[in-house]
Amino acid sequence: MSEAGPNGGAVGAEWHEYRGRWEMVRAEVIEEALVGIYVNGRELASIMCTPQDQVALALGFLKNEGRIDGLDDVALTHLSRDGCCVD
Repeated sequence: MSEAGPNGGAVGAEWHEYRGRWEMVRAEVIEEALVGIYVNGRELASIMCTPQDQVALALGFLKNEGRIDGLDDVALTHLSRDGCCVD
């Protein structure tokens, strides 16, 4: 799995908002990352997602696309060290 923030996919952010006057706002926003899904070493799709449980995301994607019928069709999964590629 990727290194998610302590708040489960949220990252800290700062911006200025006008609320009668300009104020600095510190809050959390949902983290998004580009994740590539590969089958047998060939890229099938690249999707933006919250970088958590990328293997489950890839397997669900393959199931929904009709590429697999279930986990019995999968011999091995691999998540890259930086979490951006699932093979």
